[in-house]
Amino acid sequence: MISRKRMKMDLIGQSMLATGLAITGLSGLSLVWFIGVLSLLGLWQGASAVHLALAYEYRERHIFLWLFLGFILTLPLGIWLIGVWAIFPISLGVIAYFIVTVRDTLEEMQRPRSFWDL
Repeated sequence: MISRKRMKMDLIGQSMLATGLAITGLSGLSLVWFIGVLSLLGLWQGASAVHLALAYEYRERHIFLWLFLGFILTLPLGIWLIGVWAIFPISLGVIAYFIVTVRDTLEEMQRPRSFWDL
């Protein structure tokens, strides 16, 4: 069973990086900053998915692992073919993972506390 503390920390970290992503996108900073913060958020989410899949055997995260792997492998070709717009599908994957994390955290908060959370 995944602990509440782990899910809260994951959600807080993703929220902070998503806020930074929104700030860099809306403030008119260089596209390099936006891509950098998006990369950090993607790395955080990738590490989170690997941890949940391996440590907790959470099968729902396997889909995102394959999705992130596909994005990483096709990104050079996408940049070569369509330029910066290749980042758009990655952004959709990051948003989907954030939404699933929020949903899972809310579900975890509804469950009775485990012995390890006491």
